[in-house]
Amino acid sequence: MKAYKVVAQQVGQRSAKWVGSQAAAASARKHFNSKQGYRQSEITTLEIEIPTDKKGLLDFLNDNEVSAEDQVRTTLL
Repeated sequence: MKAYKVVAQQVGQRSAKWVGSQAAAASARKHFNSKQGYRQSEITTLEIEIPTDKKGLLDFLNDNEVSAEDQVRTTLL
């Protein structure tokens, strides 16, 4: 499964949002830019292939250190 992680980063501040399509990634970039004041150069989009089988998904989550903190920060966007 393809997913996109949009990351906005300034000195001392970092926000991220996981989305499921390129269109949603564009909306997230627009949100970071217009609503949160990040410059376009401070926003990156990563295309990530996420396994859908149980073992592969758990390995992905552990290898990428996807934590509850990431989920809380992502949910607040």
